[in-house]
Amino acid sequence: MFVKYSAILSGTPADTRIDGYAWLALTVAIYLWTPAFLKPFSLLSLVVLALDAALPFIVLVDLKVLSHDFSCVPAYALLVSGLIALYLSAALVVNTAFGKRIYPVIEKKSGF
Repeated sequence: MFVKYSAILSGTPADTRIDGYAWLALTVAIYLWTPAFLKPFSLLSLVVLALDAALPFIVLVDLKVLSHDFSCVPAYALLVSGLIALYLSAALVVNTAFGKRIYPVIEKKSGF
């Protein structure tokens, strides 16, 4: 990100397609992990599903397969993902501090 930012500041053209390949590897990993996050369905499952929706667009925009006009799709999906993650972190901290459920969370116990 620093290299991209520096290139923008200096006016140097930078081909950032290599980032698309890095995001592709991360996307494949998240897709392969998704079933594990869905088995005990929780709010964290929604975070992963939002990531599943966002990541292909990030890959395709970085690889210059799609235009930057499609950047709003992952932006909204990542916004949803971030907001849910913030709520989950707040619930973890507050519920643990008070020793009871203050902020409700969806949680289904795993069967093993």
